[in-house]
Amino acid sequence: MHKYILIQNSWRGLNLSDSNSNSGFASPRTFSMIILVFSFIGFILVTFTPFAGLYLTGYYSGYRYSCLTCEYATAVDRIAIILAMLLLLGQMAISFNELWPDTILSQFLPANFARWGIFLAIFTLIITLIGGAAFMASYSYYETWFEPGYYGAAIVGLLNSILFFLKGRM
Repeated sequence: MHKYILIQNSWRGLNLSDSNSNSGFASPRTFSMIILVFSFIGFILVTFTPFAGLYLTGYYSGYRYSCLTCEYATAVDRIAIILAMLLLLGQMAISFNELWPDTILSQFLPANFARWGIFLAIFTLIITLIGGAAFMASYSYYETWFEPGYYGAAIVGLLNSILFFLKGRM
């Protein structure tokens, strides 16, 4: 006989969990897979797309960008890009280690290292905000904006911190 997840509508809200089973949607394995996918997408965005941009006026007018190899990146936002990449790799390593614990990665990451994932995610968000603020402050006399690299790191840092928190509450 199959167990079905019953949706019970009560005054407290919806109850989507089966008290005897942890195989539903909200399992730690599912959270780890979502964190792994988000971290990979964020890593690709931070690595291969611009972090921020500006419109340079005057004789050399045109669109200029901040990225790892761009000329108009400041030292702070370049460091923020590198740190965001490393922090996203750390979040991917934690999720990968939780999904497939028998791999070679488990030799380097202890089992209790998963609780540090929320700190890596929060630090990713903070360092991205600092890098974006530094770029905006450095080029405040020009028209500036954020690009996909910034949004990728900031949104993934926020979402992963929420997901790590929810996974830790299970």
